[in-house]
Amino acid sequence: MVPECSDEEKCLVSFANSYFRKSLAKTDAVCTYSGVRPLYDGGARSVSAATLNYVLKTNVIEGAPMLNILGSKITTYNCLAEDALEKIAGVALPGGEFGVSEVSDRITTLHSAYPFLSQRWTIRLIKAYGKDTFKTLSDATSKDDLGHDFGATLSEKQV
Repeated sequence: MVPECSDEEKCLVSFANSYFRKSLAKTDAVCTYSGVRPLYDGGARSVSAATLNYVLKTNVIEGAPMLNILGSKITTYNCLAEDALEKIAGVALPGGEFGVSEVSDRITTLHSAYPFLSQRWTIRLIKAYGKDTFKTLSDATSKDDLGHDFGATLSEKQV
């Protein structure tokens, strides 16, 4: 079902008429917009009783942290982003349990262990998989050991 702006919802025309000398008609509108507002079902007995605020829930799935954002509205995006970052502060994705200052050393170590990787490829792998890059590449000794090359430094072994 596609959201549509009903005649009852076309209230901006009558609102605008209270400010303009020339009255507008609904037919003067060149387009309408309608959206769906997601509401969090926190057990409220009716839609009107549901919270209009967003709810942030975190959990871990197969070792990876996940943040679910339930509800919200476009006008709260700034507060939502701040609250989301606060909620996940200090949470590292799998393989990312090292500081920014260690990235250069990690790239050097990986390139030494897998010299067939280009510098660009090594950097992308560290940025994508962090410490888990070694698990991904495991016993590879050449590009051929990584399987099909999909391009842009993405190999079958990674997929």
